[in-house]
Amino acid sequence: SLDFQRKILERSGLGQDTYLPVALHQLPPQPSMTAAREEAELVMFGALDNLFKKTGIKPKDIGLLVVNCSLFNPTPSLSAMIVNKYKLRGNIRSYN
Repeated sequence: SLDFQRKILERSGLGQDTYLPVALHQLPPQPSMTAAREEAELVMFGALDNLFKKTGIKPKDIGLLVVNCSLFNPTPSLSAMIVNKYKLRGNIRSYN
């Protein structure tokens, strides 16, 4: 029930700076594969964009990609999403 969820949140120690997925900002929560994929893309692509900008590494220079996520396992895989977004080499070794 909403009352139970409210009590859990109040006692959890979560504060104003705590991140929660967009799907959990709604009452009742509305999780979906689409929302989870969008969140994963936002996090992964943002981190990789920053990495490429700060280091000067080009996506074509990457030969090995390892992606680890224990809670979300979409099809296509997270590693495939990265390979396709950044047009990584055709012979990249990719592990999800």
